[in-house]
Amino acid sequence: MPFAVKQNSKFVGCWRIIKRLEVSSLKFSSLVHDKLIRILTQLLNKNEGCKRYPALKERSYSDVVAFYKKAMILTNRLVSDLVAAEATYINTGHPDFIGGHKAMPLVNAKIEAAKATPSTCPLTLDNLDPGFFGSFWKGGPQGPRRKGQGASMMDPPPRTLEAAGVLSEREVIETDVIVQLYRPDVLDDLMNESKIVVNRRKECTK
Repeated sequence: MPFAVKQNSKFVGCWRIIKRLEVSSLKFSSLVHDKLIRILTQLLNKNEGCKRYPALKERSYSDVVAFYKKAMILTNRLVSDLVAAEATYINTGHPDFIGGHKAMPLVNAKIEAAKATPSTCPLTLDNLDPGFFGSFWKGGPQGPRRKGQGASMMDPPPRTLEAAGVLSEREVIETDVIVQLYRPDVLDDLMNESKIVVNRRKECTK
C-alpha cells in the first residue's frame, strides 16, 4: 500500500516535472485535433459529390467537427486524470532517488574532479551521470522494466487495444454522422444541387 510522503524537495521537484506533462499532452491533443480538421477539409474538397451538393458538404463538415469537439472534451479529461494519477503517489524509495547525505559528497566530488581535470568535450545527455532525477531527462531508449514496476502513462497501449479503439471510434463517427445527415427534416435540403450544376444542365438541354 502506498505510504504518505512528506513534501520535501525531491518530492516537490518530481511532482512539478510530472505536472508539466499535462500541458504538453493537452497541447499534443490540440495539434491532433487541428490535423484531423485539415484532413477533413482536404477530403471534402477533393470529393466530386461534395462539389455537386454544397449543402451536403457544409453539413458533413459541421457534423464531423462537432463530433471532434465532443471527443476532445473526453480526451482532455482523460489526459488530466492520467497525469493526476501519476502525481498522486511518487515512490521516493526508487533507486533513482538519493538522500541528501549521499548527494552532497557526489556533488563535491564532481566539483573537485572538474577543477583538477577540466574537460573540453561538450556536455551532452549521453555523458550525464544518471543521478538525482537523471532518468527523467536522459535520452535514448529506456532499459528493461524492473521487477514489480507498474505501467504508467508513458507506456504505449497494446497493439490489439489500439486497433480495437480505432475501429470502434470509426464506427461511432460513421454512425453519428450518418444519423445526422439522414434526418428527414434536412435530407431534402442537403440534396439540392449547386447553381453551377443546374445551369450547366440547362445549357446542355438547349
